[in-house]
Amino acid sequence: MADIPQSDPRRLLFDVDESLAGLDATVAEIGPKLALRALARLDQFSRPSVVQLLTRYLSIGEREYLADSVWSALDTHAAHQFRSYRSFLNTSIELATDDDKVRTARCAARALMAWALRKKLQRFRYRTPGAELWQEAHDLLQVLNRLGLLKTSVVPYRNEAASTPLGEYLIGLYLEFVLVGNVVPQQLEFAEGFLRATDGLDLMSQPNELSTDRIDLAAALGPQRLKQGDPGGSSIRYCSVRKLRGAVLRLAAQVKKPNEAPEWLAHVPASREQIESTILILMNHWAQAPPTRGNDRVSQPGELRVVLGFGLARRMIASAQFARMGRSFEYEGEDVLRLFDETRFGTVAPEDAGLKTETVAAKEPAAAKTPLEILRRLETGGDQAQMENWTQVDASATGLGAVMPAVLPRHRIGLLICLREAEGMDWRLGLVRRIGRDAANRPSVGVETLAWPSICALAKPVGEESAWTRAADGGGHGWSDAIIVSQEGRELILPAGAFVDQIEVDVRSEVGRWRLRLESLLDRGPDYDRIEFTRIS
Repeated sequence: MADIPQSDPRRLLFDVDESLAGLDATVAEIGPKLALRALARLDQFSRPSVVQLLTRYLSIGEREYLADSVWSALDTHAAHQFRSYRSFLNTSIELATDDDKVRTARCAARALMAWALRKKLQRFRYRTPGAELWQEAHDLLQVLNRLGLLKTSVVPYRNEAASTPLGEYLIGLYLEFVLVGNVVPQQLEFAEGFLRATDGLDLMSQPNELSTDRIDLAAALGPQRLKQGDPGGSSIRYCSVRKLRGAVLRLAAQVKKPNEAPEWLAHVPASREQIESTILILMNHWAQAPPTRGNDRVSQPGELRVVLGFGLARRMIASAQFARMGRSFEYEGEDVLRLFDETRFGTVAPEDAGLKTETVAAKEPAAAKTPLEILRRLETGGDQAQMENWTQVDASATGLGAVMPAVLPRHRIGLLICLREAEGMDWRLGLVRRIGRDAANRPSVGVETLAWPSICALAKPVGEESAWTRAADGGGHGWSDAIIVSQEGRELILPAGAFVDQIEVDVRSEVGRWRLRLESLLDRGPDYDRIEFTRIS
């Protein structure tokens, strides 16, 4: 450990993993008992780096925020942890003294913490944990049950709360009951903190009136919703999320009073809005009658072009607006793009004046462009390089469902997107509300579509001094980019952090100049505020 530099947590985990990969040689050299103690010391040594990397991964202000390298480092290290501990945890292990039992139970709790972390990391990427993860955990539970260590209370790592191997498994299990397709990683981390702080995680051999789910501890399968007439068995266990709803309600009341909030809440890398949203999701999803879809979906296959984020969405809306209004690139008989190229790169004029006259006379007028052709010319190569190709599968009155090639770190719940049909004219705003996988295990996304057609605009707060004026970019003399969601509606999209309650704002666009009053914040994403307004004039 003395030879491992501690300045870079990612490098530290890499060096520790190299040591864990050679554990078999260590066992052959010093024996399993001493090798297990060495593994435990090495794991304790690397624990601060794991916590630090996970915090950086979830903290928006950090350079490593949602970085692939951090995710891979954590996932690889957790896999090495579990595999290393599992090689010692078998029914032939000697437990001669109480100290041996506590030491072994501590190693088991650490192994199941690593298992739960791997599963959570998969959920961060909106992936379904594989069958091998469940099989590994269930095999270990059977060994611990034979050894009588499932409920042995231990402190897994120094300065952390006491737990049991079964308790660590239950935290990973109950995290599956969170509606992971509707939350971002920070909200999932908050949900784990809540589960770790509550005492209501049950795993019963017989169902009761509060049971909601079942799991087979002998199968490579996660929990399933409990249905009437489901067969039982010696390996079947039952869970209840309804019992947790009371704890969620108490936490909701505490969050509204910061002085009464639990201490663990201060260490959660989630904003107040994310915490309140997660509590609402848990209260609804864990109710006796969970919410059902309010609008029927109809099959509507088609190809979509999609851009992500406020800046690109505004560019696409401006392009569609230009093309839809019947404008062209011609200016006084000339093509604006050709004039730009001539100005930038110059021209070669014919030496013969007569030839020059004939050349000009031979020119044919530019062919009229269709609106769709104009739109495609406005969508520059840079814009097209940032477009994604999704396949729409269905639609409802409020949105649509689509599949995409892969779920990437930039795909997040609450993300503002702009989409159009492959052969369509209109770019339409939407918000990502769900990410998951469909029945064919393809990455899928649920999008709430907003009203349209949207209008590209500029906005400026009224008055010399305001919170927005101090925060706004001064490059446009106080004017900031904006999008009017639709001319008939009352919604405006501004850069993130621009909302100030009851502030008056001037908005100018193709439809004229409006004065608005910002009334309420409807949504906030990483780069936008979606705001409801009242028009004053």
